[in-house]
Amino acid sequence: MSKTIAIIATLLLTMAVSVGPAKAQADISISMSDADYSFGQHITFHLQATASTTITQVNLFFTIQGQDDTTAIPIPIEPETTVAVDYAHSLVGQNIPPFASLTYWWELHDQAGGRTRSEEKSLYYADNRHPWQYVEKEEDVHWGVYWVMGDIVFGQTALNIAVKSLDEIHQRQKGPVPGDIRIYIYPNEQDLRSALNLSGYDWAGGQARPELNAILIGIPNTLMAPGEMERYIPHELSHLMVYHATGRKLGIVPPWLDEGLASLYERRPDPNRQALLDQALDQGNLIPLEALCAPFPIDANSARLAYAQSASVVGYLRKEYGDQGIHDLLMAYADNAGCEEGVIRVLGKNLKGLESAWRADLTHQGQVVTAFQENSVWIALLTLTGLLSLPFLGLRSKPDRFS
Repeated sequence: MSKTIAIIATLLLTMAVSVGPAKAQADISISMSDADYSFGQHITFHLQATASTTITQVNLFFTIQGQDDTTAIPIPIEPETTVAVDYAHSLVGQNIPPFASLTYWWELHDQAGGRTRSEEKSLYYADNRHPWQYVEKEEDVHWGVYWVMGDIVFGQTALNIAVKSLDEIHQRQKGPVPGDIRIYIYPNEQDLRSALNLSGYDWAGGQARPELNAILIGIPNTLMAPGEMERYIPHELSHLMVYHATGRKLGIVPPWLDEGLASLYERRPDPNRQALLDQALDQGNLIPLEALCAPFPIDANSARLAYAQSASVVGYLRKEYGDQGIHDLLMAYADNAGCEEGVIRVLGKNLKGLESAWRADLTHQGQVVTAFQENSVWIALLTLTGLLSLPFLGLRSKPDRFS
């Protein structure tokens, strides 16, 4: 109900600004406009203003980086020639991503019908619950890696992996490269989960915020950290590159292609991925490709299978059609093709046709592996027999030095 009221208020205020009669500039002086926040709790906006006549109305406006909507809030005041506002805007249930920038401004009306708009100001909404360290690198991309636990080696390792990964992705995928990329590494998944939950987002092992050119991951400072970085950083960078390659449109690329590409770019992928795929193939539990046009399942086991299948399908596409084929698919989706329409347009077959071809390829691979496993003893014996016979063959082929 409160969201409905807020939407109606926003519409009314917007209409008043856009279609209302022109008003003269009011003689209002704004002496202070500021904001501070408690992460995940509230943002407090501060205003002090004076006028030669009574100030009758104060409206607050703000936008969030990467979002198109403008929030408009009428602020209740006592009509006076001087006003002081300290408005606390609750962030509970609000989708404001960590490390986004907010742009805010005020509009004040006076008794004479005048109106004054303040200058726009920015607030950087960082997760200030943690003491962030950082390392930067200036290339074609301005890199910024931020972390909490660990020394400079930890941050530099992450930066090196990111630079190498982006270079590989760009060589294969082409397309534009973001001019600025920031990577935030939380000390563990629990802290990352907390940040996302407080910001109104679902938890994930890592998250790319393409509209911010930012990546959020949770990696403890342990001996396993470099391996985790090689898995998560390339994965999330792929999402950023897909976003920019398709014209900065979120959600237009089917999850099976977006996540499949990201999984393939992992420098150290999940070692259980192939076993999970083989088991589903043997048990007849593979997920229909059409179902992977929608967001992946919430259930952890089903989600892991969805990632494994997507990586396998995209790997098959790369083998059959090359990087150009995948690029053409991305461009089809950038051109607003639907999930199946893009496949038909580029590959000349529908989703079921693609799935059938992929399953046949997967089954063939599985049969080869199975045949090898079932006959490994005989293969080993034959190989050993061949190796043992080599010296005798060699003796026969040598010329007689004493003839």
